[in-house]
Amino acid sequence: MTRPMGYGNKDGENITYQYKQYTESNHAPNIIVLDDAALGFRFSMNRDAWPKTIQKEKVDNLDWVLLKMSSPVANGDLFRSLTKKFRNYSGHFYLI
Repeated sequence: MTRPMGYGNKDGENITYQYKQYTESNHAPNIIVLDDAALGFRFSMNRDAWPKTIQKEKVDNLDWVLLKMSSPVANGDLFRSLTKKFRNYSGHFYLI
């Protein structure tokens, strides 16, 4: 293979993501869907690119968080942060 044809890059290096954060409003989302392709998004160096709603200490306004991860699954700062926040909360956290 001479070039990547999907997720990832040839060297598998972590990168810092450019992002455009939505503006907080009175209509904050109650469902978050994230697709982490093991490209570094899951690590704290990209925390600023994570949705503001999950960066907050309390996640009681969220009904569901769906996190799709590539191998290695159940790994990284994003996963640890979400499992810690949902440990004592009645909302739903799903890992695919």
